Amino acid sequence: MYYLILGNFDKLKPKFINDVINYTDTSGILTIVSNVIGLGLIYLFVLVIENLRLSTFELEQQNYFNDVVINSFKKAGGLLLIFAVIQLVSKFIFPVLLNTSFKLTSGHFPIFHVLIGLFFIFLSDVFKKAKKVTEENDLTI
Repeated sequence: MYYLILGNFDKLKPKFINDVINYTDTSGILTIVSNVIGLGLIYLFVLVIENLRLSTFELEQQNYFNDVVINSFKKAGGLLLIFAVIQLVSKFIFPVLLNTSFKLTSGHFPIFHVLIGLFFIFLSDVFKKAKKVTEENDLTI
């Protein structure tokens, strides 16, 4: 996190830093498509952060088994899965469109986003079941 805040990517060496698209070799439409996909991925990530912010606010207010928390976690997980799929598809499509060689490596699969997305979906189901149990306990008292 330290390297991300300071912007020192040399020590971090993430995979996307080495992916270079030479815009002089591509047509204008590919440039537009790549920029739209990039902006779309940023927008999806902002939506994930917003949903997590909503759920964090509700959890701070000690509203643990709230529909807002359940729906926010489920939306955040789904958006992270969509983010991973779009990222994976774009990593397969752009080398084909640019007529460059493509070598499949483990760095091309966004496993972190998939795992975190599935975790948030699982967490929403846990909170949903806990809400149901809490409601049943409140009815028996």
